[in-house]
Amino acid sequence: MVTTVQKVTGASAKKARQSSVRQIAAAVVAILSVALVTGGEKNQLVPQLRVEGRQFVDEAGARYIPRWVSGLTLLSRTPAQQTAFLDWAARTGFNGVRVFAGALMWAPQTPAHARAELPALLDRAAARGLVVEVTALTDTASGYDARAHLQDIADILAGRRGVVLELANEVGNSTQAKELTPDRLRSWGEDIATPRRLVWAVGAAESDVPSSNTYPTRGGTYITAHLDRGGEMWPQVSGVRSLFEIVVAQGVPVINNEPIGADERPGSETGRQRWSEPAAFFALGVLDRAFQLGGVHHSQAGLMAELPGQTVRLQVTFSQYPGLYLYHCHILEHEDMGMMRNFRITGRRLS
Repeated sequence: MVTTVQKVTGASAKKARQSSVRQIAAAVVAILSVALVTGGEKNQLVPQLRVEGRQFVDEAGARYIPRWVSGLTLLSRTPAQQTAFLDWAARTGFNGVRVFAGALMWAPQTPAHARAELPALLDRAAARGLVVEVTALTDTASGYDARAHLQDIADILAGRRGVVLELANEVGNSTQAKELTPDRLRSWGEDIATPRRLVWAVGAAESDVPSSNTYPTRGGTYITAHLDRGGEMWPQVSGVRSLFEIVVAQGVPVINNEPIGADERPGSETGRQRWSEPAAFFALGVLDRAFQLGGVHHSQAGLMAELPGQTVRLQVTFSQYPGLYLYHCHILEHEDMGMMRNFRITGRRLS
């Protein structure tokens, strides 16, 4: 016997979410349109990047503007899922993707698994003309050997086209080992990344503004920064100006690497730090271009490396147990963010 499942949310709520997704998609397209106009045509071959002054350039000396998308947990996905996401990214107009290559306690992903999967992912991205920013050190507070892992990641990247290396995600965050200071990371970058001729950044500092005309995580060939997510939406958007101050202070390219993310529903409904305002994402893209910054489009879908707006349909057989049931994700952070719902089995037979 196959039974039906009543959705707790109504048709009107579903239509509203779908409308929100379409609006966000339209905003992303608008952002990319601005980037394409200012950045020129997309290279069919993944570029070999280097830094000249405040700009990324390819091997011919042509300016390269990063217009990347978060695919943070791609290394924990199957090859088919990776391919689908990369195809979507290239088709949408992005020219790169940001990937986490360390431990992820919430994915889950181990450093060994990330190292094993990384070469094949890089090949898939390169075949689609996509640069990959590899963020090597994540969740180092879990206790793995961060320096050895960074060296292994650098060995994988060395000699490849279309790769850049961010040593660590959010330096100073509670998920990172306390000994992972900016000075230590700079030293590792000089010892590990520079001899391998990699384009590299230390990682985003806790602040998004320079202090005393310097930025805490300076030292690489480029800099990544995360906009402060506190406060109201439009003041956050206007904070892009502060990232340009880092460019002026340090004289190297800066990437707006993880602004607040897009989601199908606003954070006021989900409890996440997410927006569903197309105008805000359009403005972020325009300001990134105006201040000659690289930009990463971040989203809830990008966090989980899933296609935007993706749904899953399940058919479950219940023999004789109608009633109210609960489903939830066993990753507690996901459950807390809303992945826990009721559904009711009615017992009605389907023809």
